[in-house]
Formats: sequence, structure tokens, C-alpha cells
Amino acid sequence: MVDFNQIVPARKTEFKDLDDFEWAKPGIEQLVSLGVLKGYSDTEFGPARPVTRAEFCKMITPLSSRGDYFDELDFTGDMRPFTDIENHWAFRYIMLCESCGLIDGFEDDTFRPDDSLTYAQTIKMCLSAIGYSGLAEDTGIWYEKW
Repeated sequence: MVDFNQIVPARKTEFKDLDDFEWAKPGIEQLVSLGVLKGYSDTEFGPARPVTRAEFCKMITPLSSRGDYFDELDFTGDMRPFTDIENHWAFRYIMLCESCGLIDGFEDDTFRPDDSLTYAQTIKMCLSAIGYSGLAEDTGIWYEKW
């Protein structure tokens, strides 16, 4: 797992679309400088855009137990848990999240990487990433398949 207190920010952001999001700007800039988030371009962050399932896999990778080793991981010979990710830009991020138990797919063996996340799916991934998946399952407040 990444120790965010030990990371030196990489760069200052120059996003031009954060004016209406002053309340979120410091957090966005910090996560961008740490390499957790990226904008859609050097000047566009897209703060009002929905986040896709694939994008969130990329965002949450540093929080996973194997995130530190992401560049060394090789999924070329692994069995594919989902039928719709093979040529997707986020293939490695999705595979990492699946191998860590952070995500599940749908009953038809798809992941639907370009679908927007629901609130429940986001909570499931965050809880799993920080080690609370068992607690959520035990209390019965769990979004089972996403």
C-alpha cells in the first residue's frame, strides 16, 4: 500500500475547469500531484463528469495491497475473469483490482468498464481497498454483485 505521507508531489496542476469546485480543488490537486488522479488533459480535469468503473480501478490501484508492485505485475497468462476487458486501456488495473478482491463483475461474466459507477459500487471498492469487506458482509449491508 502506498504511504501518501512519504510521497513528494510531482507537479502543480493547471486545470482550468475547477473554478466551480473550489471546495474540492485542494484535494484534487493533491491527488493529481501524487499520481493517484489524472485529468483528461493538462488543462481539463472534468470534475463534473461521471467516473467509469475502469477509471475508478485506476484510481484505487495505489490503495490495493499489490499497488506497490503494479509495474512488475504480468497478467498475460492469467485467466480472464471478465469477457469485455481484453483490449481495454484499463485492463491491467481491472485485473489487479480483481486479483485483490476489490471488484466483482456481473452474472454474464462482464465487467462493463465504461459504465458509470454507482454509489454502492464505489463504497464496495473503497471498503474492500481498506480492508473492511468482511465487516460489510457480516453486517448485511453489502452490494453483492457489481
